[in-house]
Amino acid sequence: MISQHNFLLVTLLVLGLVSGYASAQSISWTEESAPTGAPWSARADHAAFAFANKLWVMGGDNGTYGVNRTDCWNSTNGVAWTQVAASAPNPFARSGHAVVVFNNLLWVLGGHDGTSETDDVWSSADGISWTQLTTSTPMWTQRASHAALVFNNRMWVLGGWSSATSHVNDVWSSSDGINWTQETANAPWERRNYVSATVYGNEMWLMGGFGFSGASHNDIWTSTDGASWTQVSTTGSHWTPRYGAGLAIYDNKLWILGGIDNVVGWSNDAWSSPDGSTWTEHASAPVWSPRHVQHGAVNFGGKLFVIGGGGTSSPPALNDVWTYAAPPISGSNGGGNDNSSGCSTTESRAGVRDCAVAAMLALLMCLACRIRRREPSATE
Repeated sequence: MISQHNFLLVTLLVLGLVSGYASAQSISWTEESAPTGAPWSARADHAAFAFANKLWVMGGDNGTYGVNRTDCWNSTNGVAWTQVAASAPNPFARSGHAVVVFNNLLWVLGGHDGTSETDDVWSSADGISWTQLTTSTPMWTQRASHAALVFNNRMWVLGGWSSATSHVNDVWSSSDGINWTQETANAPWERRNYVSATVYGNEMWLMGGFGFSGASHNDIWTSTDGASWTQVSTTGSHWTPRYGAGLAIYDNKLWILGGIDNVVGWSNDAWSSPDGSTWTEHASAPVWSPRHVQHGAVNFGGKLFVIGGGGTSSPPALNDVWTYAAPPISGSNGGGNDNSSGCSTTESRAGVRDCAVAAMLALLMCLACRIRRREPSATE
């Protein structure tokens, strides 16, 4: 027979385990660029990405929109960096641009060239020799601080802003960078720039950004065709409305990092989600300083990188490099990008812990029911 005393002991044990689970959501960041920062100059609105087994940083500005950096660097580990000796012309002297890897080529799409927003398209097989493509019409308009991704063997351009058109919410795709198709002129999400987008679970994901209305957003949308979009319903705690947040896929989860939110301004919080609906905030110490880092979060070499970004007024731009390495569980592939699901050893630690906590809580409920059945009634 299970006594009430034993039940209380089991309850305390389960609550302790749950508390341990909650504290396990803390993560630890490492500054790879300490103590003086990376050799490349401080920058915001740059593009950081992985290509040819290297980590790359291209362009950006000095913290003032349109005052652009003109260089490109790469690294095999995020610690030692080499400046890319590219031939001219090249698309390095720009900010707010988007970079994707498609068909074994680097592609640079739009951005601010120091004079105005652009609608040009560049490609390179090595990051050294570049070709500017002659695009056909129709074509997306000049823009910066937009999002771009690769999905279903096509490149995609989403949202953005320009001095000519203000904020936009159109969606375009192309299989060759020359011929572009407008999938929608008016997506259901508000016109916005500094928007975050990625591909996860065979869908395109778009979230956050600064809207035409003057408000920041924390809405989340998915699409499989770029024309029809579905808003994701969130449960529990959720990151605050923000723009310029870093977005990456790491450890089988979506990660939102930093950005400028409606409450505290520049932020340095980190959130992850296995499904885009339920989000977990990860406390950490030490942690990188508050910043917006729209294209500066990268999954590379089994680590999650936060690279540079726009800081507060002092300094307005950063050149530090931070990493988080998820500790592997037995039989897992560590911090990779495997988006598989199901009860296997490759399941993420969050999924394993969620299952364990759910099992403990279910056991607690069963014990409570047994005690209630065995308790004598008031008339006995």
